[in-house]
Amino acid sequence: MLLRHFGIEDLLNRYERPKYVKKVVRAYSKSEIGALVAGSSAKERALWHFFLGTGAREREVATACWRDIDLEAGILKVQANIGFSPRD
Repeated sequence: MLLRHFGIEDLLNRYERPKYVKKVVRAYSKSEIGALVAGSSAKERALWHFFLGTGAREREVATACWRDIDLEAGILKVQANIGFSPRD
């Protein structure tokens, strides 16, 4: 879009363009999340809140380290850790 904005188009022919499949994602409803949290232990509730608060994927959460979390700024840095490399 940036290149197109400046009038630069057709850098790739149609065979070179990346292909992707658009996934249909089903989100949990508020009542489903409430039931999940209500039936969880204190540790599990903390984990669910971490997922909900960061929007991180399962592997991103599983490999997160304390150095990746900035509590003052409220930021989770998603970066390569042991056995994990973030998506582009």
